[in-house]
Amino acid sequence: MIVKILGNRLFWVFAIFIILGIAFMSESIADKNAMAKGVTDFNEMTELDFFEGRFVEGTVYDLLDEFAYEEEYRTTLGIKHSERVSSHYYIMPLEATYDSDTPQFVALCIGNTALAEQAQQMIDEYWDYLETGEEPAVWTEFHITGKISKLDGELMDYFYDWFYEVDDEMTREDITPMICPYIITYRAENASSSTMSLSVGLIAIGIIGCAAVILWYKKKAGDGQVDFGGNANNAGSFGNGGNPAFPTAPAQGMQQGNASGGYNPVSETLKKTDNAEAGSAQSEPPLRSGEYRDMDSIDTSGLGIGIGDDDK
Repeated sequence: MIVKILGNRLFWVFAIFIILGIAFMSESIADKNAMAKGVTDFNEMTELDFFEGRFVEGTVYDLLDEFAYEEEYRTTLGIKHSERVSSHYYIMPLEATYDSDTPQFVALCIGNTALAEQAQQMIDEYWDYLETGEEPAVWTEFHITGKISKLDGELMDYFYDWFYEVDDEMTREDITPMICPYIITYRAENASSSTMSLSVGLIAIGIIGCAAVILWYKKKAGDGQVDFGGNANNAGSFGNGGNPAFPTAPAQGMQQGNASGGYNPVSETLKKTDNAEAGSAQSEPPLRSGEYRDMDSIDTSGLGIGIGDDDK
């Protein structure tokens, strides 16, 4: 009977629920421990203060542009549908580096729709101010909590590409000192608690489901029934003649659907943003941050972006 249980697909589906639940629980505990060590204001941080897994918070005052986005979609019978942008990636200046010879920029990832709308409004305000010199009545700003991870792969390439488009004469060696190679990913303040609740739910469903499969086998063994849920060519049957097996049909059907180009639950793809704004950089408007900004001018003429005195 043990061999039959271990060969049952639905048993392994529920077992995967348990494994996922344990993984989510471990992540939640790690996040809670990291947050217990203190959450630093990213506006006070330089690259030396960044490391993977650290939690940060602060008010976002400036975003230069969106340099990439992640699209989530589903496919049915090979047809892509239900597309939506699940994550936006922005270029954010590190305020603590404004007084240095080389200001640095870090990536910010936001998946929250309401915050993404505010981020786009902030970008529009910046570029409108760059073109017209007129300040909005109220500058957009918002507060976030986030988790730090390394910036690499395609995202790093897209990050560099944005700077190349601002000034095509810049080399990678010119750009590298300006990039803080990390990304701050927005996390809801109750994210760890939500993850813990999800993990407990997955583990509970997995345990109950595995127990149900085991009890089903025990009952059928006691009634003299034989194998069900055995192989790919037979969705499973009782020994007395072909009734559909309880555990295997749903899981098998979904696997066959995916293999044949049928329903695919969720897929994601990373795309580079068309940085039309970046190529239109004009003179040297100041970046603004907070209610007061009074500092010496920093030469960023290679970017087409200047940081200087703000009499606001």
